[in-house]
Amino acid sequence: MEPPVIDLKLFNRWNVDLAKAITAIGSDTFFTELFDALRHQVRLCYPQIWLYHRDLPPKVLDHDIPTSARELQIDRYLEGPYREDPFYQISMNSPRSHIYRLGRLGGGQFQDSGYFKEYYGDTGTIDEIIFLTKLEDGSVVNFCIMRLPEQGEFSQDEYDLLYAL
Repeated sequence: MEPPVIDLKLFNRWNVDLAKAITAIGSDTFFTELFDALRHQVRLCYPQIWLYHRDLPPKVLDHDIPTSARELQIDRYLEGPYREDPFYQISMNSPRSHIYRLGRLGGGQFQDSGYFKEYYGDTGTIDEIIFLTKLEDGSVVNFCIMRLPEQGEFSQDEYDLLYAL
């Protein structure tokens, strides 16, 4: 088996961008730097960071969602659909720091779910990847990136790259 080919320019760009994000830890620009670092690796839209806690509704910590999509992506989500969100359920039931892809959850039956029919199908997004990080207090940070139809779904190579990152 041949080892994977590494794009050294892309790898170098990641290292530079990650250094910028690390330098920004604790500042107002940290999440922006993190969003930009991933944007230089893969096409994405609507990056967002959520805090999930068992006893409270989710809290959006930061996002880069255009004003036109915020009501649906954030406000409507917080009205209750989050309870059926497969990522929220994983976060609350078996949290572990990991990367997940929406299409791999639910045995491929996602489009038949109530969550999809009642909420997700209206969002205009066609694919989603999240990075979950479990915190010591049991809450979970969800770093979410999405794709719109014109961007196409995340490829296996992109997922593998994000997994490696």
